[in-house]
Amino acid sequence: MCTIVVLHQVHPDYPVIIAANRDEYYARPSTPPQLLQESPRVIGGVDGKKGGSWMGATEAGFFVGLTNQRTYHRADKSRRSRGEVVVEALRLGQTQAVEDYLGDLSPDDYNPFNLIFGESGAMRVAYVHEGMDKVEIVPLPTGIHVLPNDRLDSGDFSKVARAQALLEGHGHEPWPELRQTLHNMLADRFLPPFESVAPPPAGSLMPRRLVHRLEALCIHTPLYGTRSATIAALTPGKVAHYLFSPGAPDQWEFDDFTALLNPAPA
Repeated sequence: MCTIVVLHQVHPDYPVIIAANRDEYYARPSTPPQLLQESPRVIGGVDGKKGGSWMGATEAGFFVGLTNQRTYHRADKSRRSRGEVVVEALRLGQTQAVEDYLGDLSPDDYNPFNLIFGESGAMRVAYVHEGMDKVEIVPLPTGIHVLPNDRLDSGDFSKVARAQALLEGHGHEPWPELRQTLHNMLADRFLPPFESVAPPPAGSLMPRRLVHRLEALCIHTPLYGTRSATIAALTPGKVAHYLFSPGAPDQWEFDDFTALLNPAPA
């Protein structure tokens, strides 16, 4: 589970700005962003269990991020890893190439997920649902958008409106101020009234109280929560900023990983 917020064609200097929290079981190992490919350079975090990734970027300014779609039953362990889709999309590194790749996928081979990908001039969102004949791909509209564990800007997740409200009026801030605004948004632990959260469907493995706790942007529960966070800014042909917090952003600062993509000349 993750939440990915995108400021698309909003900021005057950075056509695409990403702010994302990765939510996962605390016991599942993972690494900070590392070099996944040297030429062209590709970085991303690595899932220590399956070896895939949940998010990353290329030196040419191509970004890929994944959120699971919420289900109320256990994931099917016989299906392929969703993290391999992120790694392959990063390797391809171009919007049309990733669209072609996704068009050849069989949705039933994977547990449900959403994929956001592209560069400063063209961002896309892909949806993989159970029972689909093919992957659905749609363009990302201009504006401030939130991809939760559902469709883009889903009204079923109160955190979507919360994130948008916290960023309203801040989209044109200079980078130092906007960086802090994005950090504050990702660190937000606000929960809506318990009564506003609909009961889960019959047979759900998640009790209503847990569903309520998952409505925070920054999640803390005994076994599961926000494990890391990423803030990135893309310009044409380049990643201008790539920041990573190795823990929940209400408790950890962000480190700058941009040099992994743009190393200083020898």
